[in-house]
Amino acid sequence: MINLFQEYASWVKEIEDFYLETKEHEMSLYDRFMPIYEVLNHIYLGVSEKTLELTDDLEKIFSVGFEYLHDQIESCRMYLEMYFHNDFHEFMEYDGVMATLFFLEDIRYEMTEKYIEVDPAKINQLTDEIETMLHDHQP
Repeated sequence: MINLFQEYASWVKEIEDFYLETKEHEMSLYDRFMPIYEVLNHIYLGVSEKTLELTDDLEKIFSVGFEYLHDQIESCRMYLEMYFHNDFHEFMEYDGVMATLFFLEDIRYEMTEKYIEVDPAKINQLTDEIETMLHDHQP
């Protein structure tokens, strides 16, 4: 688990500018990331400073939360680079589109977890349409 904490600390330094930009511009993506980020930081600092005992439950929460947040922020950074050529202000204009893309992924995950049958082609079609909007945006 110590390695995961070290990986987290390095990653936080790497994404700090991106995260702070989402906060500064009051993006819906920030609203999505912030609660998870705060929980991860609370656990990380608590365990690092020995004010929290690392239980199996905290370890699971940290591991799952870090994976989830990492995947979403890295996806944003990938889209920012690939479709917006690292122009954050242009990317900001598509904040709601990105949030919708992540919301669809959340729905897909929840339906799978709850064994709800759904035609995956319909969710895939929506995802493809959203990604096309990102790809085809006009600066």
